[in-house]
Amino acid sequence: MSSATTRPKTPPYHTTFVARGVIAPNFSAFRPRDVRVSIPSTTGKDRASLSHVAWSCDGRRLSSAGYEKAVRLWQPEKSLDPRNTTTISGAHTEAVEFVAWNPTHPELFCSSSSKDKRVAFYDARQSRPTQVINTSRHPINLQYSPDGKTIMVLDDDDRLSFIKHGNTGSDGQLEWKTGETARVPGYGSVLSAIALWNHVGDAIFTSTTDGMVRILSYPSMDLQERTGAHCRAIYALGLDPRGKYLVTGGSDSIINFFDLQEWLCVKSISTGDTSINSLSFSYDGEYLACATETPYIDIIATETGQVLHRVPSMTVPGLVTWHPSKHIVASCAEPTARPDKAWLSVFGL
Repeated sequence: MSSATTRPKTPPYHTTFVARGVIAPNFSAFRPRDVRVSIPSTTGKDRASLSHVAWSCDGRRLSSAGYEKAVRLWQPEKSLDPRNTTTISGAHTEAVEFVAWNPTHPELFCSSSSKDKRVAFYDARQSRPTQVINTSRHPINLQYSPDGKTIMVLDDDDRLSFIKHGNTGSDGQLEWKTGETARVPGYGSVLSAIALWNHVGDAIFTSTTDGMVRILSYPSMDLQERTGAHCRAIYALGLDPRGKYLVTGGSDSIINFFDLQEWLCVKSISTGDTSINSLSFSYDGEYLACATETPYIDIIATETGQVLHRVPSMTVPGLVTWHPSKHIVASCAEPTARPDKAWLSVFGL
């Protein structure tokens, strides 16, 4: 029998939905809702227009960011009409590349731009940023700690810095202030640099182009673990909300599942021939969304590794993220042929 017609291996029974009493959503009943985001061109043709999307901790809002030099707030369950969105500007002079929401407060979030070297803080109930910090480095990734009181900033020079809340400003109000900076041990290139907090906030997972995953203790930044995950660069990390798995995705088109208790790779999934751009677990940890260099998103059963559904995308999705309490997936994509337009997609509504 040819490989093209060979059935995939049947997963162990104890990992199946039936054995565990899980009722999977009927993903095939939904269609992606795609929204074209148009931005007037002011900087030439070599720009992308949408680089990041993120959910608030209660899931009521979805933020998008790009070359608007602002953050746009959507309420997908009410409307996906761009005319019904809220745009908060005034913090950045260049493209906004990353947005992170406070995990303890549904109205608070922050954004960063590596070009203007700024990190800005917002309250979604206000029309202007609440604070802007000018940094000396180029931030490329922001992550709130689980308690929402510390922000980890990864820059383009292999360094992690931390911005902490609770310091009293000149007006007597609590504000964010930059703290210590540490070079990530063992980094050789930041082309795929990623950093994630663990669920407790006392350790950080890091990865980069050398195919290694490292665990650093916080706040000491000592190296706890170091293991090879891929033969080439790692472009995506995902942390199971149940605390069971850490997943890694790389340019070798493989997803590896690491057991966080034993720190062993317990299974691997091949996604084809293209690199993996983004990975995200659903709120219950049962499903993994995977975006690759192909115009679709795979929804994978975490325990069996089987692809349950393939969501078509208008173009290659750069980032995918699950709703924090529902089986809804948001993604963004940037068409190379039209640098003045981009696509925001929501699946599961």
